[in-house]
Amino acid sequence: MKNLGLLITIFIFQFACAQNPMEGKWDISRSGYLGLENVSEYVLLKDEGSPFGDKLIITPNGRFSNDGMPPACGYDCVRHNTGTWKMAGSNHIRFTLTGQEKNSLCSDAPAIPMELGLYAVVKQGDTLVKLIKSDGRAATDLKMKRYSATVNAVAADVDDRYLKAEDPWEWMPVTATVPEQAMEALLKAIPGFTRKAELLYVIVDQSLLLYTMLFEHNGQQYTMLYDGLGQKAALYGPVE
Repeated sequence: MKNLGLLITIFIFQFACAQNPMEGKWDISRSGYLGLENVSEYVLLKDEGSPFGDKLIITPNGRFSNDGMPPACGYDCVRHNTGTWKMAGSNHIRFTLTGQEKNSLCSDAPAIPMELGLYAVVKQGDTLVKLIKSDGRAATDLKMKRYSATVNAVAADVDDRYLKAEDPWEWMPVTATVPEQAMEALLKAIPGFTRKAELLYVIVDQSLLLYTMLFEHNGQQYTMLYDGLGQKAALYGPVE
């Protein structure tokens, strides 16, 4: 019985000390730095040692750092964010921003400490993790995962068309600083739409500042694109 008790104790100790799958160094370049407003998910890739891009380091002591690497062009905002993280169950993680250093090209000044929110942890193999905004409810997580699949399929198609130098969308100029403003401006310009639509999901390719968005209007879901650099937007189409 003593041996059995010892084995149980060892097992519990090993389980408690096992590395959390979120711990380590991640490349978060496609999504940008942790804490972006109006973005529904972050894509994390296991870092392979590249000196370029945004890095997210999650340490076993409950701390994280998010470093934006200085770009070659030298005119972008670069941040160094630090904070705390905590697992909520086995499939959710919560981040709190407790410190930020930035260069003179960053205009925002967040109040610190700042809650960055709760995210569902969606593993896709050993080297890719998605963090999807969550309210902690299983039904909401399931819905958000469906939204993610829809929006990422559109983004993949856009990437493929850009590689082929195809641009079949009817772009319209918009004046916007956030995706929701872009959606409202686009719908105002398209006959048959009103600005009364609900923005459901947003992802961003930070390298291009290209947003892919899902919204609902009069009971129908649509996807759209917003080019933050070119200040233009286009309707991609209805969701079947």
